[in-house]
Amino acid sequence: MELTQQLVREYFDYKDGSLYWKIKLNPKVKIKNIASYIIKGKYCNRNVVNISGVRYLQSRLIFLYHHGYLPDRVDHEDRNTLNDRIENLRAATHSQNMKNRGSARNSTSKYLGVNLNKALNKWAAGIRINKTRKHLGYFLIEREAALAYNREAVRYHKEFANLNIIQPE
Repeated sequence: MELTQQLVREYFDYKDGSLYWKIKLNPKVKIKNIASYIIKGKYCNRNVVNISGVRYLQSRLIFLYHHGYLPDRVDHEDRNTLNDRIENLRAATHSQNMKNRGSARNSTSKYLGVNLNKALNKWAAGIRINKTRKHLGYFLIEREAALAYNREAVRYHKEFANLNIIQPE
């Protein structure tokens, strides 16, 4: 079955970031009930919808419902993969989607793009650009490394830049 905007609109109503059944596809479906359920993943949790035995990401169905096409990826602007409000979804390439992610769980820094170089006892800043890591320098102060990352993120990642939130000193 090929998904189209017409088919998605025939099956579902959209309200506040969720899809609700309009038709009874099988005995388990109840009209006006929420159509999605959460799948816990290794890296993130996602809302999925089962249509005739095939799982679809709810975010992709909502994007198709509103825009009439499916892009390569659907990015969540706020990085919350459970927030499928149409205002939070945007078309993206894989590369753009990867730019809008948080820091690694095992990071030595609270900031994205920053890690502690224990041998030098300095904070290293770096950014990934087109699959290549660019070193931005070493800094005595973690905050300064984070600011260096932010400058380059805006320069290279544009609207997909995921900036560090830095508290004033």
